Amino acid sequence: HEVRQRWRTLGPSRAVDDPEYGVLLRELLDERARRREMALQAVEASLEEIGPIARQLGVSLGLENRYFILEIPALDEVDRLTRACPPGTAFYWHDTGHAQVLANLGVTPHEAWLDRYRDVTLGCHLHDVTDLDDHQPPGQGSVDFAWVLRQVPATALKVVEVAPRFDAERLAHGLDHLRRAASGLA
Repeated sequence: HEVRQRWRTLGPSRAVDDPEYGVLLRELLDERARRREMALQAVEASLEEIGPIARQLGVSLGLENRYFILEIPALDEVDRLTRACPPGTAFYWHDTGHAQVLANLGVTPHEAWLDRYRDVTLGCHLHDVTDLDDHQPPGQGSVDFAWVLRQVPATALKVVEVAPRFDAERLAHGLDHLRRAASGLA
């Protein structure tokens, strides 16, 4: 994507204020808007089909925020998609890396996701981000895990989702970072 390439060329501190970056981002968001309704209708149709089966089986569905700008759901689309299922079946699933990348790109503030969907959050993927590189061990990047862990419900599932390129030592440091964040020490 040209947007990501331009962002990486400029760096995080300059990209959001760069006029060329702004034009590229606006073009991508406009393209997304053109595709939005057809994509949402397709997902709604799938959820209308599997939602009743999930409910009958006692399975909860988590609708995860996405990494790429063109993917759904965006912040304002989760409500619509959860309504395609029987009540109490579909919920929001928070991915810390995806939310942080979208924030870094200047699309949606990370906090907006949990501010809006805190009460319907089924679970979260916990991983860190450096610039646009996600799936890093917690504590390696810019995600504020103390804040995230205060926002998600105590009953939410918490899954550490780290890329396999990281060794056991870095993963252990990441788990220690999460423990400190959960206890308010990070």
